[in-house]
Amino acid sequence: MNFQNGYDNFAEFYDTLTALTDDEDCPETVYTKLLTKNERGILLDLGCGTGKLSLAAARMGFDVLAVDNSPNMLQAARERFSKAVNSGEEFAFDIQFICQNAAQLDLFGTVDVVVCARDTLNHLASKSEFEETVRRVSLFLNPGGVFYFDVNTKQKHREILGNNTFTYETDNLFCVWQNNFDDNSAVFAVDIDIDFFSRQNQNTDLYERSQCSFTEIAFDEIFISEILTRYGFEFNMSDYYNDGSNAKLLYICRKTGERN
Repeated sequence: MNFQNGYDNFAEFYDTLTALTDDEDCPETVYTKLLTKNERGILLDLGCGTGKLSLAAARMGFDVLAVDNSPNMLQAARERFSKAVNSGEEFAFDIQFICQNAAQLDLFGTVDVVVCARDTLNHLASKSEFEETVRRVSLFLNPGGVFYFDVNTKQKHREILGNNTFTYETDNLFCVWQNNFDDNSAVFAVDIDIDFFSRQNQNTDLYERSQCSFTEIAFDEIFISEILTRYGFEFNMSDYYNDGSNAKLLYICRKTGERN
């Protein structure tokens, strides 16, 4: 299994690839709809990637902490925010960018909202890391605060990701996404290898190859429920895509202030 930080090489192409695969249910749409139901405050974007959701939350008036384990992803997020500021946008607060692993989350104070989008929690290496992440989110979340996250399910790992290969292409990028699903794995692990071929010059057909590798594991719904309850969360979950596929689940959690 490849639990190294494969997203550093991914950062350069992440926005291009997600633009090809996103639809109306992209996280920036789904989560901003949820956030409009909450009062403003401090929001933690855990696994912020290139900062699309962080910027959307800042535009809504949240004081945003953007946390990611990839320095390159964080740099892309910083550049996104700086571009918005340089274009004349005004924000109530600057976004604070923090390089941390989710299971080692360590903040200076508490927050009011935590969002963990794009199956970030599936990239944790074990059940113990998942539990530690939830414990730390609970530790730094104010009583009554909300914790939103989505996860890929075992069904998606087995039936959609599986042992399949996907290709994506734009004028300047060709991507080959290869999955290796372990049928015998108790954690429904999928090893993912991605090759990027990027055009170096508009006037030539020379391409540069780069790669990234990482592993996603699908945690059992019963296990997720037990951990959330253990660390003081009341919650409900729904089919993220609202199409009955249950390929991705959306959890809406509220911290009660009581740990079981």
